[in-house]
Amino acid sequence: MIIRKAIAFPTDANRNPMFVSLNNFTIDQLESAKSVANVLFIISTFIVWLGVCLEKETFSKPIQDRGWELLVIFLGFETLLSGILWQIDSTVSMRQKTEILQLEAQIAPRRLKSEEKDKLSKIFSKFPQGTVRISSYALDLESAALGEQILSAINWAATISPLDRRMTVSTLGAIAFGVHVTGHNDQLIDDLVSAFTSFGILSSKIEPPAPTMTMRAGDLDDIDVDATVFVGVKPIAE
Repeated sequence: MIIRKAIAFPTDANRNPMFVSLNNFTIDQLESAKSVANVLFIISTFIVWLGVCLEKETFSKPIQDRGWELLVIFLGFETLLSGILWQIDSTVSMRQKTEILQLEAQIAPRRLKSEEKDKLSKIFSKFPQGTVRISSYALDLESAALGEQILSAINWAATISPLDRRMTVSTLGAIAFGVHVTGHNDQLIDDLVSAFTSFGILSSKIEPPAPTMTMRAGDLDDIDVDATVFVGVKPIAE
């Protein structure tokens, strides 16, 4: 009969915290640490098997006791490494999911929710008998789709006239990002810019860069409007 010796392990109360915040490390650093931990885990597994072999009765009692110590110590070490690997995998997975969601948000088209369209409609309804021009760059389908939603909000208000001039502006130089609201009705402009900003859509009261060419629609381009909402290109970092 083999008598096992008790092996004392440090407790949580008398040792430093086992883990530090993994958020302080980059994914590359975490992957490197994971590789090292995997190598140590393989080595620990080999030593555990060595401890099992040394426990055979063909060996002397001191060797059997040494085998028991190796078995218990490195089983504990394997448990520790398993916890570290689990934390690394969890941190990397969460970080990657967050980055994917951020990337999807950056490339997702700008769209107004129903309550946001309602808010715009209420703003437009405060200015009866007015006219608002909606314009955007040619071939910019994303901006044209957002402009369609703004036009829908104007139609819901049923008190202001929309002037649809989407996809009529071309430029070979500087381009405008975000939504630019300009005109002579300062209150309407301020309300619209404030609303777009609250929706998380980049907006300003600055005139967009002068276009290279605009597709004219006869007398429609000469109408004096209260405000022009120019839907520029969606910023990637928005």
